[in-house]
Amino acid sequence: MSWFKVFVLSLCAGILPGRAETNSFAAFGPLFHEFPLTLSSGHRTEAVGPLFYSEQSDTEHTFAVPPLFSHVEDPGVESE
Repeated sequence: MSWFKVFVLSLCAGILPGRAETNSFAAFGPLFHEFPLTLSSGHRTEAVGPLFYSEQSDTEHTFAVPPLFSHVEDPGVESE
């Protein structure tokens, strides 16, 4: 199996959603990380190193592609 096929399979395994338990996390090198937050309830997903993240904590949801875009929404206090 060539290194390219291994790379593509690793990329697909990191991007495709899977069934996970609430206390589990997924880590596929620098391509994909999904883990629970430690200081508050919620979870965070990071992809392609620091180039994408999504975080859900209590009522607040953050979606960002630093340094180009960031969107924070909190319907609990009606802010966006």
